[in-house]
Amino acid sequence: EADGANGIKIQEISKGGPMENTGAQSGDIITKVDGENITTFAEVYNVLEKHKTGDKVKVTLYRPSTEKTYDVTVTLQEDKHYDPLEEEKCETCSGCGFH
Repeated sequence: EADGANGIKIQEISKGGPMENTGAQSGDIITKVDGENITTFAEVYNVLEKHKTGDKVKVTLYRPSTEKTYDVTVTLQEDKHYDPLEEEKCETCSGCGFH
């Protein structure tokens, strides 16, 4: 749980990244991707594995007192593979594509 909402807290929005022009802000919490509840990076990867780069997914963000859903273009890094043992080490962003 992050600041009263279950999800993954966005640490920073990368310049040129898929979330840059959505209105998302550092501190927002990703609660859903493609309609599926998200609480770990593993869940993000599981959803994104169903898509390819260029697909659009709906990302729901929580900010205290509001929740918004954005269309976000998937940008997967083909040369990086998710390792569930490294789950909480996004490193902004090791392939999750949400920064």
